[in-house]
Amino acid sequence: MYERDKKKKILGYLLSLWFIIPALVFTLYGGMTSDYYVLLNAPMTLYILVYIQEKLLTYKFKIILIVISVAVWSFYIYSNTKHAWIRPSYGGLHEQEDYVRKRIRENGTKIQFNEGDIKSYLYHIWAVDTRLTK
Repeated sequence: MYERDKKKKILGYLLSLWFIIPALVFTLYGGMTSDYYVLLNAPMTLYILVYIQEKLLTYKFKIILIVISVAVWSFYIYSNTKHAWIRPSYGGLHEQEDYVRKRIRENGTKIQFNEGDIKSYLYHIWAVDTRLTK
């Protein structure tokens, strides 16, 4: 908010409200929220980080700040994409499918439904809801 340009100052206030109002509403809301509601603030956070970086790069020690900025952005990108780079050595989809098929074929043991558990979803599709597999 230390901008001299009036348009940038107004934009700064509006962007601050875009970040603060949802934070207050989610704080007061007592029910469950999904990740999608939190993702509304992701562009704002990135905008604030770029703004801070832009302001820091106007100071004297530009090379040091560039190195620090590259390190911070590299860490940010890595931490948000690290799960996509490494394939699991076990427990992948094919292994879980094989496990469910084996349980259905061998002894017909029921797999208890747990939200978010792929094995229970597969069991429900293949064993319980047989009209989908016909």
